Parts: sequence; C-alpha cells; structure tokens
Amino acid sequence: MNSPRFPRRQIVLLGLLALAPGVTPAQEIIQLEKFEVTAQKRTQRIEDVPIPLTAYTGTFLDLTGVSDFKSLAPFVPGLFIQEQSPNDPGINIRGITSDSGDPRDETRVSIFQDGVSISRSRASVVELFDLERIEVLKGPQGTLFGRGAEIGAISIIQNKAKNETSGSLALGLGNFHERRVSAYYNAPLISDLLVGPVLGRMAFVYNAHDGTIPNLADGSRLNGKKTTAIRGSLRWEMNHAGPAVADHPGTVDLIVNWQHDRPPGTSFKSGVIPTSRGDTNPFTAAELNRGRDLYTDRTVAGVTAIFDRKLNDVWSYTSITGWRAYDAFENFDADGSRLYLLEFAEDADGRQFSQELRFNFKSGDRLTGFVGASYFNESGAARVPFYTDERQLWPFLSGSFRASLLGAGVPAMLVDVASPALNPFVPQATLPVTFVAFNNPLLPPQLQALAGLAGAPLQPHHTDQYIQSGRTRAFDVFLDGTWRPTARLEFTAGLRVTREDLSSGYEVLNGTPPTTLGFIVNAIPGYPYYPSGGKREAADTATAWDGRAIARYEFSKKFNAYAGVARGRRPESLLVDSTTTTTAREEVVWNYEAGIKGTLAQRRVQYQASAFQYDYQHFQ
Repeated sequence: MNSPRFPRRQIVLLGLLALAPGVTPAQEIIQLEKFEVTAQKRTQRIEDVPIPLTAYTGTFLDLTGVSDFKSLAPFVPGLFIQEQSPNDPGINIRGITSDSGDPRDETRVSIFQDGVSISRSRASVVELFDLERIEVLKGPQGTLFGRGAEIGAISIIQNKAKNETSGSLALGLGNFHERRVSAYYNAPLISDLLVGPVLGRMAFVYNAHDGTIPNLADGSRLNGKKTTAIRGSLRWEMNHAGPAVADHPGTVDLIVNWQHDRPPGTSFKSGVIPTSRGDTNPFTAAELNRGRDLYTDRTVAGVTAIFDRKLNDVWSYTSITGWRAYDAFENFDADGSRLYLLEFAEDADGRQFSQELRFNFKSGDRLTGFVGASYFNESGAARVPFYTDERQLWPFLSGSFRASLLGAGVPAMLVDVASPALNPFVPQATLPVTFVAFNNPLLPPQLQALAGLAGAPLQPHHTDQYIQSGRTRAFDVFLDGTWRPTARLEFTAGLRVTREDLSSGYEVLNGTPPTTLGFIVNAIPGYPYYPSGGKREAADTATAWDGRAIARYEFSKKFNAYAGVARGRRPESLLVDSTTTTTAREEVVWNYEAGIKGTLAQRRVQYQASAFQYDYQHFQ
C-alpha cells in the first residue's frame, strides 16, 4: 500500500503587516546575521554548537511558506517526514524512523515545544506558525532532550509576548480551494506593576484545502487538510523597576496551545488490487470503501509555564511545567481497495504532565553548563476496531489455509472438496456440504471441529476490536558542561540517568456478530484478534542512561572542527497481547561523529559537514 505525497501547490498571499515601532525590515535582516540557538540549553551562535544542527527563524519559515513538518523537511538535510494524516506521522532522521502509534512504545525522535515533549505520535504534528525559530538536531540527543531522542530531536520555539504593540494578518489562496488565514496581535497589558509589566500575545492560523486524490467509490476526495490552531501567551517581565528584582531579573511565561484537525481520509491504495479503472498507480484516483466516512478528527491542547531567573553572576535557573492532552479518531481503509477486506479505525487519547528544573552556570569564559532534574508522567490508550466482510476476505486467506491443511496431512482431494467455500460468490447453501467433509475421525480434532461450521454462513459484516494502554513515569537527573582549557579548545561532556516505571494493558473485546473465520483459524470468539480473557496487565521498572563527550577546536572565528561520541537509547517497551507479555529490551545506539562548521561572505553563508557511524544493540 502506498500513500502519495501532495502535489506542489502554488499559493498567492495577500496580507497586511505591521512592524513594531522603530523596527525596519533592514534591521530585521541584520538580526538574521546574528542567528543564535539554544540547542545546548544556553544561547550560542549556531556555528559554535558541536552538533549537526539545522535551524531557521520564524521569519524564514513565513517567507518560504513552511507551515507544517512535511514542508519543513526539504529544507533540512537528512530529515524525511511522511504525514499520512495529522494522527499518523512518520519522522525519519538519517534513515532511521519511528512511526508507531502504540501508547506502549517510545519514539526515536523527540519533538519539543518550548521545552515540553510533544513526542507522542498522535499528538506531535502541530502547525508551525508565529515561531521564533525551529531547531533540528541529528544524532543521539538524550543528554539534552531526554528519553526518545535516540536519533535526533526537533525543538520548536514559539514567539512569546513582547513589550511592544504589533500585529499582522496574512491571507492565502491556492488551488484545490486552499484557504489560509494567519494572524497575531501583541500588546502590553499591565505596565505599572512594581516589578515589571505584563505582556500579552494572541496568534491564530486556519489552513485548509480540498483533497488532491479523487475517490471513485463515492466521488469524495482524499488527502486534504483542515486545521485550526490558536495560541495565547502572557509574559511577566521581572527585570524593570523595583529593588527586589534589580539584581535578579527574570521572566514568567504562560502559554496555551489548542489545535483541531478534521481532514478527509488518507489515500492508501493497494498495489495488488486494481481500481475499477484497472490501475494501481498510487498517484491516480483511489477507490476506497466508506468514502466520506474516512476522516481524522483530532484535538490537541497544552499549557506551558516557564520561569527563568538570574540568581547571580554565575547561576540562573529555569522551571518548565507542561500539561498536554490529545483525543484523536481516525477511520482508514487499510487494504486500499474497493473490497471490504481490512477496514480499520483508531480511537486514541492521552494525557501527560512534566516538570523540569534546571540550573545553568557560567564561570567566566572557561566553564559553562547545566545541572537539573525532571519528572514525566504520561498515560494513553487506543481502541482499534476492525471491520470485514468474511465472504470477501476468505479467498485472500485460502492459500495459506489450504497449505496448512495439506501440512497437517489432510488428503489433497479432501481439501479440494472444500474449495468451493473459498469463493465468496458461491451460494452459502454449499457450505454445509463442504464443511461436513471434515467430519472424519481420521483427521486431527482441530480439523474435525470445522464440521461444526456446516450451516454457519460467512458474515457479511464482522467487527472485532482490541484496546491497548500504557503508562510511563520517568524521573531524570542530568548534568552537562563545557570546559575551555584554552581560547580555541573546548571539551563538552554530559550524562542523563533515568528511572522509568512502566505499565501496559491489553484487552480484546468480543467480536460481533460471532465470526465464522475465527473458528477456521482458531481465533474465536473473534477474528483476527485472539481472545484475551479480559484485560491483561503488566508492570516493570528500569534504570538507564544517555551520555556524550565532544572535543571542538576553533581554528578561527569563521571555522572550527569537532569530534565526539554519544550514547542514545530507545527505552524498553512492555508489550502485552492476548497470550504473552514481552519486554522489548532497551535499544542502544553508539554514535561516533566528526564534523566541521564555518561561515563565509561576512557570515551571510553558514556551512557544516559531518561523518558518522551508528552501532546498534538490541534494535527493536
């Protein structure tokens, strides 16, 4: 099955832009030349960070029309993103991906929004609007971004409220009835507080277009988009008047995000079963059952509180508190054909809370870094219904079933007697004749039991479903620092230790109506999910670590080189099914890397290159 990419759309933008008083477009361009990032939890020039790192300002993203992850990927070497839907992304860095929606699995790529993990796949796809910048880090980044950053991390930094009055409005139109509206407004709210002003900012985006792939089944269209996102933020600046904060300035940010997605279905298209037009080309019209009932309905919400304060000339601290929730439902046609074979849905929800407390230190120009601790609590569940017409599905199972009968010693003639039952268009009245043939005392008992299907018709509409759930509690302590023994040479090392409490659950609900195929493949009372006998649960604990060590030498202010080693990991998973409990061992990767970075043309050109080797253990 294939999922086609969107054709490139041409967009016409009509808008009104109001800059802050006293700021000119020329000054904005000058600021871009001093582009700084916070990938290592402190402000640095991008060329001074000894990590393969690509970063862009929000201004660049707006000018290039980058509004989501899939449009960002072409600007980031080594990053590949497939958004089958907002509910089901595949994020690939350097050829390694993680696209599981199982709430019991951890990702291989961490996604952070203002310091809060949004990595869970069902909640990670967010609209990119009104951003300060976005940073993409490659290679193991667990020391900096915690569990799940085994092969990389994406850090989204949103615009915060500023002490100015400004705003903008942009309208966009394109083919496939594309409509895009984005706006923000920023203003001081309270200016006469003793210790500093309170500032406010609101940002909004609506982005929608019709589907780009026709669905021959009912004339609907697939692979469309309909997204609404709103963000409100408040900032309290404690760095103005008042003796209480004169020597200890700081800021408090409160950010609320909300996003709703309601696009039409995804054009999965079978490469085996052709449409009524006779083709299996993934880029032409599909023919999927349920038509307009194929869709995604997802809501993601989050609240983030950030407290930054300077303690003295050496120390400062940052507190980041985050709460997030998502509810997502998706109907999809997994067989990609007009036949009613593998029809699925997923109804998922999750909640998470996180708290990080970090102390940054800087002792002159020789020693910088941070130390801290964090807590993460996440729970999620997914109900997965399966729908099928047994009469249409049976022929696709018959080949392997016939082989299993022959392997069990059933004479070929007896197997072939039953062959009319393999054809869904043979009248059901033939079933008593064919299945009675298994009433033979010379056959194994499990095959004799098939005689009981005489008179039991294949179901035209059978539903089966399971529910999987997971909960993770993680406690982290971490330390990272850079030491400069000379003006040109520096060494960076970091360590993160994590204690994880895992719990997992699984339950198969009885299929309706009672299945006939389930008897044949011994999966009663349902099919294809084996009965679980109620909810099965398991729990486990684990302690693990991430680390890195890097040396960097600055040949000049315009050129430097680095080399290092890092240990990344994908946490162990506790997987429960109908009959077994399996612990997928912690996946570990050692990364050995060397690279160069520099600037040209008076810092108007930045470049970087690196070579790396991954050594994996226990690849999941």
